[in-house]
Amino acid sequence: MDIQRINGIKETLDSLKLTLYPRTNDQLIIIGASRVFRASRFTVEFLEPFWMVKDFNIALKLVAKHFKMSEDEVLSTLDALLQDLIHLVKNELDAVKNKTIKEFNMNTTHLDYPVMAEIALTDRCNNRCKFCFWGVGEIRKPTTELTTEQVKMLIRKVWFQAKAPSLHFTGGEPTLRPDLPELIAYARNMGFRVILLTNGRLLKRKEFAKQLINSGLNGAQISLEATNANLHDKIVGVRGAFEDTVQGIQNMLSIPGVYKKFWVHTNTTINRWNLDDVIEMPYFLKELGLTAFSMNMVIWSGNATHHEELGVSYTEIGDIVIEIKRRAKEVGLKFDWYSPTPVCLFNPTVEEFGIKGCAAANGLLSIDAQGYIVPCSSFPMEYRLGNLLEKDFQEIWFSESAKKWRERRHEFIPEPCKNCRDFDVCGGACPLYWMNNPYKAKDLKMMEILRPEKFLVKNEFVEDIKLGDK
Repeated sequence: MDIQRINGIKETLDSLKLTLYPRTNDQLIIIGASRVFRASRFTVEFLEPFWMVKDFNIALKLVAKHFKMSEDEVLSTLDALLQDLIHLVKNELDAVKNKTIKEFNMNTTHLDYPVMAEIALTDRCNNRCKFCFWGVGEIRKPTTELTTEQVKMLIRKVWFQAKAPSLHFTGGEPTLRPDLPELIAYARNMGFRVILLTNGRLLKRKEFAKQLINSGLNGAQISLEATNANLHDKIVGVRGAFEDTVQGIQNMLSIPGVYKKFWVHTNTTINRWNLDDVIEMPYFLKELGLTAFSMNMVIWSGNATHHEELGVSYTEIGDIVIEIKRRAKEVGLKFDWYSPTPVCLFNPTVEEFGIKGCAAANGLLSIDAQGYIVPCSSFPMEYRLGNLLEKDFQEIWFSESAKKWRERRHEFIPEPCKNCRDFDVCGGACPLYWMNNPYKAKDLKMMEILRPEKFLVKNEFVEDIKLGDK
């Protein structure tokens, strides 16, 4: 058997494991936290052992025996599938040769299981962000944290009952918990792909950063709100935070194995204060040595409801994102856009960001710092669905209150969206935006203007009008 060939396949496999997971329960190939593809049962059953079994040679023998193939045939099939998966990750869908692999729209078809889970390890934070959805520093006071054993119980339930392959540790600020390395190692040994969502300030201690990587951390998303200290520190409410965060990013990038064993990228929340600065972010991140970054809009919950001056509307956001994308491409950085938007105002699919919609109680399983499942981490406590420490996942996930969000039967869908023929594409975007945003009147007016021209509603559809002409 060709050792060089096997080593090449193993290297490709290891790189894909950072972002991709095949799940046999529902025949899905899951990329990151938001892109999902349906594949044939053969494809996912063939791939899964190579993800689940740590020893490549054992996985090879298991697959050969199960499918009655020689090991050489398995290697050839695996090599071809991995090349297709690389094209999927790069969003080169036309290059995929396996035609059973098709993109799956979570907005039009509800999932039995989430594609990712997040556990808030604490509601404490060493920043005081003006848009913090938890309300740290302004609205909420920290509560009693779950014990290490309670968090481990949540991890077990997410793995065995919810079957989510990716687990994000968030907060608050998760690095404030001294048991974080232990929890990362526990989740990794369970089989999870483990991601840390952090402000990065405590990663300025390089030994701590190394400890997290050595515990098995697969990736870190580090919040960076501006390209300079004055603006970043103003937004996060702490002087000196920018210096800490940038040092944390540099420490992570200096650890051997970056982008091979683990990845690092930044996330920025676009708001009125950093509107002129964010378009410079690709250049700044390129100088830091990053290869990728993401951005999102302010989520109208928590502290943001006390800071209307931060708001940027759906009507405005498209041009900003397109310019950031242009600059990212110019310097060779991968740019991902997170926020769902009404497609009549900004269509992220056209800009090659993929399908974006609210994943509340659907693709996303969000667990707060007291063990409650919430529609998403940004929702206020009054929208809690049930405590996972006290109930099984299925009892909460398939309850009427959860299905209301999953099936978009909630009361926050704006009127122009309710009968729109493209409602299944975006679902009207973020419910919290329509619930609390002081700028929504501007968007609603624009949606009413655009609706008859671009988005014929179901009860006004005229048979002989060709949509392609619109």
